[in-house]
Amino acid sequence: MDRNKPLKIILSSIALILFMGGPWINEAFPFWGNLLKGSQVASETVRLGYVKGALSEDQIIHLTEMIQKAGDIASVRRNVGRMNLPQKAVLDTFIRIAVRQGKIPRKEAETLLRNLGDVPGFRSTLAKTLGVSAAKTKGHLNEIRIASAAVDNGFNVVRIGGRFDDGIKGGATDIDILLSRGDKLIPIEAKAYDDIVFSSLATIRGDMNSLVAFRGSSDFPGAIHPIFSFTNRPSNSNVLRAIDKETKKRGIHVIYGSAQEQTMQLQHLMDIL
Repeated sequence: MDRNKPLKIILSSIALILFMGGPWINEAFPFWGNLLKGSQVASETVRLGYVKGALSEDQIIHLTEMIQKAGDIASVRRNVGRMNLPQKAVLDTFIRIAVRQGKIPRKEAETLLRNLGDVPGFRSTLAKTLGVSAAKTKGHLNEIRIASAAVDNGFNVVRIGGRFDDGIKGGATDIDILLSRGDKLIPIEAKAYDDIVFSSLATIRGDMNSLVAFRGSSDFPGAIHPIFSFTNRPSNSNVLRAIDKETKKRGIHVIYGSAQEQTMQLQHLMDIL
């Protein structure tokens, strides 16, 4: 049995709709039209703590202290789950905790909620940013910041953190960010390494191979443009050359920089591809 058959159907459907294009998408395929355009139309004003069902500031402080004292994100998530809050109130809760932890400035938090509030995978990725280990949370923060910057620059965010069995790693892996723009679908593997060293290359190659497998899972691989992104360029020029060689060999594009810098590079790439 093909374990990725449902994903192949989804990718093929998205790619076909992107390829065909036209204003009839929303009329003929309302589900896909909403999926492909949803994160571009979130323009309402968002204020933390003002959504329906929002927790009080004392409750947010209590939940934050639970995490900071015991590092127990799972208990906090269970407690929030038992409250049966509306989806927007859950997101409001998680991001206000992140603000209290000093991980996200308040103004940026409101932008993230506005841009990504309806994006599949945002809630679970946001929850992962609440841990006490900076090394384990910065990658997830990087992913949501790239996704939000992409919305600000005219891309649609299809999903954050989608699970995918590439048939290589012996289990499901993540596609960190899946974007669309025009007739193109853009899977992104995002790394927030402080530096890239030779010992990281084995992991990087494996993730590059996953992107190639993701492209191959579609009946329209020409519509899929895999991207490997790094927050920082490697300090070692030999590592930089090795990454360039590995990406070119696989037909993958590589970008570097802050979330905003990366999405500007993406804009340029999509204009010339």
